[in-house]
Amino acid sequence: MKEIQDIYETILEKTFIRTNFQKKILELDVLERLEKKFTGAKNKAPYLYRVKK
Repeated sequence: MKEIQDIYETILEKTFIRTNFQKKILELDVLERLEKKFTGAKNKAPYLYRVKK
């Protein structure tokens, strides 16, 4: 989700609050959450997402 937010912020030249951005993107219902989580993070591992087919 962080990478998607970075892309939006770069293109729109605007910053978004993480929680609000995530909520809005998930409401679009274009992503599906995978069971696998991102590894390598020091904190709680975030979920991975993919575009729905």
